[in-house]
Amino acid sequence: MLITLSTDKNSKNMKKHTPNKSRGFTLVELLTVVAIIGILAGILIPVVGGAKKNALKAKTKAQFSGWATALEAYKNEYGHYPKIGSLATEGELVLDGGSKSQDFMKALSGRDPSTGERDTSENRKAIGFYSFGDSELQEGTDYVLVDAFGNPNIHIKVDANGDGIVDISNAPDDVDGDDLKTRVAIWVDEADGEDYETVTNW
Repeated sequence: MLITLSTDKNSKNMKKHTPNKSRGFTLVELLTVVAIIGILAGILIPVVGGAKKNALKAKTKAQFSGWATALEAYKNEYGHYPKIGSLATEGELVLDGGSKSQDFMKALSGRDPSTGERDTSENRKAIGFYSFGDSELQEGTDYVLVDAFGNPNIHIKVDANGDGIVDISNAPDDVDGDDLKTRVAIWVDEADGEDYETVTNW
């Protein structure tokens, strides 16, 4: 018995053809994407801001620790702290700009900050106890020292009487205690009405 199968030309390889229709985003989809981006930005921006603040605090702490070490080296060399303001006598100095910053730089670096030449006015042997970087100077000023946040209101207190205690009673309110067992204490306070971060070297 012979069976013949017939094929229809039109039915062979027949596929349903639907024209390609370009489809855009709906308003609901766009609003959803915008909301998700907003939520992610709300989470990430404070995290990034907090990380930057912590990095600047760490940089300031390292800067102040370097200064404290240099002040100790100066005292070991000369038998007293630099005679800037009342630092050597009363054990206190506020670097709030002007000549005090420049004298402090001369004392610890043995260099004139404006010329880079050796300077013996505050450091008679011109010994380099510390090398100041550009990031420690306030932009647009004549050699004013600042912390990593740009705060020029820097307090330095030393153990002038040799009892191993530094009086920090005038430190910011968020610093605990009045006496600190150390030889050099450095911190920053608010300046020019701006709310700067409190950073210390201890």
